[in-house]
Amino acid sequence: MEFLGYIIENGKISHSLDKTAAVQNFPEPKSIKQVQSFLGLTDYFRKFIQNYALIAKPLSDLLRDNTVFYFGPEQQSAFQTLNQKLSENPVLHIFKQGVKLESHTDASKFGHDVILFQQSDDNTFHPIHYMSRKPLSKKRNIQLMNLKFWQLLKL
Repeated sequence: MEFLGYIIENGKISHSLDKTAAVQNFPEPKSIKQVQSFLGLTDYFRKFIQNYALIAKPLSDLLRDNTVFYFGPEQQSAFQTLNQKLSENPVLHIFKQGVKLESHTDASKFGHDVILFQQSDDNTFHPIHYMSRKPLSKKRNIQLMNLKFWQLLKL
């Protein structure tokens, strides 16, 4: 079954092939407006991409106020990596109430990540959601131990 750009079947969720094609066919951005469009497209599927915020950082940094548009090697690498990650058609398992969950977290001054796993019938853990966020500027100088705690509260 396809619903709102997602394919839902056999207890799993993936994004539709139309969305994969839209990402694959997206031209390399030549303006801030095009970067916004690309990030808008990929952001809709960020729950499928581990470390999304960290990968997208060179592109999202272009959206800051008073930033001169420069699409250099770092931005090109971010663009290609996001394109590749979504083109691989990642799959998540659908959350089942009452089944054991496990979370894996990571934090640095550049980003906060959480992967939420759920145990399946064969006792293996499968990802059900990737969460990733770029820290606010004022939070970048927090000690690493505090960052990990803060990330759990925010994500």
